[in-house]
Amino acid sequence: MKEYLLLLLMTVFLFSCQKENVSDVKAFADVSEPVVEHVNISLTDDQLKELLSTTTSVLPETRSLYFDVEYKEDIDFWSSKGLAVILFGASWSGPTKIYLPIFKSYAESCAYSKAYFGYCDVDDFEDLASKYGIKSVPTTVFIRYRDVVSTSVGILSTDTLKALTNQYKVDE
Repeated sequence: MKEYLLLLLMTVFLFSCQKENVSDVKAFADVSEPVVEHVNISLTDDQLKELLSTTTSVLPETRSLYFDVEYKEDIDFWSSKGLAVILFGASWSGPTKIYLPIFKSYAESCAYSKAYFGYCDVDDFEDLASKYGIKSVPTTVFIRYRDVVSTSVGILSTDTLKALTNQYKVDE
């Protein structure tokens, strides 16, 4: 009798384990969203420039683009495509901390596809700050096809940003 009971318990146990595995497989198979794995690929500066130059055609056609300057060539690259509006600031600057959210918000809402808004930290890129004559932060520089067309020192309102962007925008 003990053997029969033990065999019955083992059968129930195995059946329940098998059932859990089946439901786990079904739950795994019912995932409605595709799984995307993170892949880290190291690129040289030249490879990154080539990638950016070949993928700019897939950028949104009806919206501007916001970027953080990560390479000293970024400003030349984006300003060669149209109007680049660059905010030169510093992480320690109170006025920059106030202005940066205003700048980003306008950049994300701007409807010009050839307007590129960037933030450049002067402590990270002293050579760019010197090249564009930055003496205090925040300073907003409007660059159209690699030519500086306007420089404004201090915090700009959204209306002022809009007016200057309209004034210097590139025909689409």
